[in-house]
Amino acid sequence: MRHLLTLIITILSLVTIGCDDGQQSATSRGPSSASPKPQTPTIPDDVSYSIIDSTTMPGIKRSLDVRLNKKVSERTLRALALKLKSQDSRNYERTFIVYYLPDMKVGAGAWATTHFDPDLEVRVLGLTAGQGRRAR
Repeated sequence: MRHLLTLIITILSLVTIGCDDGQQSATSRGPSSASPKPQTPTIPDDVSYSIIDSTTMPGIKRSLDVRLNKKVSERTLRALALKLKSQDSRNYERTFIVYYLPDMKVGAGAWATTHFDPDLEVRVLGLTAGQGRRAR
C-alpha cells in the first residue's frame, strides 16, 4: 500500500511539474551543457539522512524515500540527490527522490523532491530552512 501511495505522489508531482503555467516556483533545474560546470555542492556536517524505502524497475526508474534530520537549502538537496544517485552503479532512465522531515508521515506528502527526469530538478514543497528563519 505504501508503494502505491509513493507512486501516486510521484505521478502527481510529475503532473504538477508538467502543468506549470509559467508562474515562479521553487523548482530549479540542473546546469545545461552549454554553461560552465559549477562546483559540486557539499552536504553540511550537521545534516543527516536515512533511506526509508527504495524501489526499482531495472533500467527504467529508481525511487527513494529519504528522512532528513531538518530542513535544508536547495543547494543541500542538490548535493544529497547527486550523492544518493551515485550510490547505485546501475543506470536508470529516471530517479525520483522524496524527502520527509522528522515529524512527517511517509506517504502523506513530501517536504521536498529531487527528480532526475532525466535532468536534476529540485523542488521544495514546504518552507526551506532560510524561508522559515525569515518568517519568524
